Amino acid sequence: MGASLCLCFFILLLNSTVARATSILRLSFDQLVEQSALVFEGKVVSSEAHWNQQHTRIHTYVKFEISEIIKGRAVSDSITLRFAGGQVGEDHQKFESMIYPLKGESGIYFVERVDINMVNPLIGWSQGHFLINGDKMMTNQHRTIIKINPVSKARKNSFSLSEGEVKGMLSTSRNSNLDAGLSVSEFKRLIRAQAE
Repeated sequence: MGASLCLCFFILLLNSTVARATSILRLSFDQLVEQSALVFEGKVVSSEAHWNQQHTRIHTYVKFEISEIIKGRAVSDSITLRFAGGQVGEDHQKFESMIYPLKGESGIYFVERVDINMVNPLIGWSQGHFLINGDKMMTNQHRTIIKINPVSKARKNSFSLSEGEVKGMLSTSRNSNLDAGLSVSEFKRLIRAQAE
């Protein structure tokens, strides 16, 4: 079950809240695809943080304009996902491993659940968050994705913590040459092949 992959331990401070010791299990690419309810290509059109009604938690609402559904179904051409934490005025609540999609970015997003709110709606947190640069795919750390290798069953089931990338993914150093990178169309083909 995807939700059980996230082992979160939260230490709350007063005015500035930081979730420390957030640990996420590292997934293989096929686990990423299989455990996602929705995978789409889209662009972030807005990102706004608000307090909840009780004024105890901040949530960041990220609205995406969907250009293509790769797996699953969407009811409209846009979707708003809620992420825990964010900043409202001088008040902020942070999660150490949280990377929020930024306004203006284009990417491919793997959503764990669309029917309930989660700390991070993307599967495996940053593992389900990919950027598009021209016709090439990048991690959300701006590393060009070169290749996604199959992962053996033993390695797939081995326990390891995420460092932001899925098992079997080969990527370059930050902002390096895009020429050798995996194309957007090939990345989507790999997703569809795994989803079948």
